[in-house]
Amino acid sequence: MNNEVKENVNNSSLDDADIENKPKFLLMNIMEEIVFLKTKEIIRFDKDACKCEKCLNDICAIVLNSVKPKYATTEVGSLYARALNVDTTEVISISVEIAKAIELVKQRPIH
Repeated sequence: MNNEVKENVNNSSLDDADIENKPKFLLMNIMEEIVFLKTKEIIRFDKDACKCEKCLNDICAIVLNSVKPKYATTEVGSLYARALNVDTTEVISISVEIAKAIELVKQRPIH
């Protein structure tokens, strides 16, 4: 790397003060939060379903692999507000996928 390029790279780096003053934004698939919350809501009605962290994560992974992701950039803390804007038919579809995933994990738990 020549000296001019090295100098430009060094000058373009941010110092700690610049980083601290930047707004904190996240790139997230908001479906993760929706699926997780909805799974916890639905599974409590199934007395035979295991509710351990491993099984909950397995159920969520199965569902997230079957639903369309919804990515958003969001400030920390406003994710929940964005999650509320999901279409009602989408929530019903997610609920059906959760019920299927619960049954699948009940049949083949991995713990």
